[in-house]
Amino acid sequence: VINSVTLTSPGAAATATVAGSAYDITATAAVGTGLGNYALSYAVGKLTVNTKALLVTADNRTKTYGDAVTFAGTEFSTPVGGLVNGDVINSVTLTSPGAAATATVAGSMYDITASASVGTGLGNYTLSYALGKLTVNAKPLTVTADNRAKTYGDAVTFAGTEFSTPVGGLVNGNTITSVTLSSLGSAATATVAGSPYDITATAAVGTGLANYSLAYAVGHLTVNKAGLTITAADKSRTYAVANPALTGSIVGIKNGDGITAAYTTVATIASLIGTYPITPSAVDAIATKLGNYSVTLVNGTLTISNDAPVLTGLAGPSGPVPLGSPVTVTGTFSDIGITPPPDPYTITSHWTSTGVTPFDQTGTVTSYNGSTGAFTITEPAGTPVGVYTITVTVTDRFGASSSSSASASSVPGYVVVYDPSGGFVTGGGWINSPAGACNTGNCTFNTAGKANFGFVSKYKPGAKVPDGNTEFQFQAGNLNFKGTSMDWLVVSGNRCQYHGTGTINGSGNYTFVLTCIDGKINGGNGVDHFRMKIIDASNTVVYDNQMNAPDDSGLTGSGTLLGGGSITIHTK
Repeated sequence: VINSVTLTSPGAAATATVAGSAYDITATAAVGTGLGNYALSYAVGKLTVNTKALLVTADNRTKTYGDAVTFAGTEFSTPVGGLVNGDVINSVTLTSPGAAATATVAGSMYDITASASVGTGLGNYTLSYALGKLTVNAKPLTVTADNRAKTYGDAVTFAGTEFSTPVGGLVNGNTITSVTLSSLGSAATATVAGSPYDITATAAVGTGLANYSLAYAVGHLTVNKAGLTITAADKSRTYAVANPALTGSIVGIKNGDGITAAYTTVATIASLIGTYPITPSAVDAIATKLGNYSVTLVNGTLTISNDAPVLTGLAGPSGPVPLGSPVTVTGTFSDIGITPPPDPYTITSHWTSTGVTPFDQTGTVTSYNGSTGAFTITEPAGTPVGVYTITVTVTDRFGASSSSSASASSVPGYVVVYDPSGGFVTGGGWINSPAGACNTGNCTFNTAGKANFGFVSKYKPGAKVPDGNTEFQFQAGNLNFKGTSMDWLVVSGNRCQYHGTGTINGSGNYTFVLTCIDGKINGGNGVDHFRMKIIDASNTVVYDNQMNAPDDSGLTGSGTLLGGGSITIHTK
């Protein structure tokens, strides 16, 4: 008796495809009684994978008459669980006679037909398609009666064309040729007291109007006296400056009547920023003349603006700051109307460094001198190790402000906080130097190739500057850099950066910034990164394998990957 055998087939997995069908079913390892008396052999069976039925349904859509519909090919759905094993339909071909801008409301609803699915794994399915529906809604259209004006005693007649519709309201050549217009103010007996009168529009006549949901807006018929308009001119000035001369214009004087105007404002030289009305008034040389006019007084606006304070100077520490010492940034600013304390200015700063949680620090204005001021920002002892960019914002009492970043490009050196006991770094290996990295007379923009490096940087006990050596050789660019001294070293987690000076090909006076990531430390993703930036005495970058990137970009995991070798950050 054979009680069981072991059956296996590559087609047994849920991921087995139709294209691979039919799959062999292999029998082995029979189990039973008396089988030692038999010479067993096994024949394969076949496992057939049939296609899975899948319905692709076009999504329903709506549009407004006059709009054209375009299909991205993604407006469809499939049943939940219909696609399996990561198979996808990326797009289908969708068409509808209702997609054209000219499709009418009367023809709604239009079929949306789906076909020609594109995706992955679709050979495993028997595809069928279900229609969607495209509904064309009536386009809202407002017909507005035009405003009219007349003088008392005149009659108004309407041709039926005194109306407007919004630009783009009528489409596809549809037209409104006329409407019925009426107003109680059209009679010659309509009085000024009843003005303005509504002008009512109804009963639009035209072509294609069944495609619109029509609404009507009233116009106004105004019965006027002879009009006289006095308009004050707008003026402007800055805070703490005297008002300009106030002027204006008069329109509508009849028969040489000697009517003039005066203009006043409540704003004074001490008024705060903002807007203030300029009020006109009529001056009648002959007191009876103004009774002949309907006088319109149009206020002007005096705008008092505020010039934002302008940062005129910003300086960081004169050199790297050891961990545990305060960091001081100083600066100057200019403004109109700077006054002594109580201080109307707020100095704020935002400190950022890769690997350090950003923080803010408030500064103090230390002096005033006419239209200029000075300030100091002190970040107390305890500032974390880092290479900092400091964004300083000066805000006046009116809320106007300006900002400037204190970084390696705008203050002497770097704003650096270092820890002499925070560890040291060693490295050796090579990178593929990209085109555009070399900017010396010995290479062109397109010079690329292998670049070798080796370095050690560490603080000796009690030292305020690090010690070590730095070698960088880019043979294709005839560039052999050798470090001669170091200024500071920052080690933070899996990141390092240090700064120093050196020579190229045995001469010159160059500064450099070396940035690295030890990929074996948490956060390094197992990959070492290296960046070398060399700057000549004129502050021109002569080499940088991340040319034009910010100095901290190499600290974010975007440095050049090593082609060989390793970088190691040693913790104490």
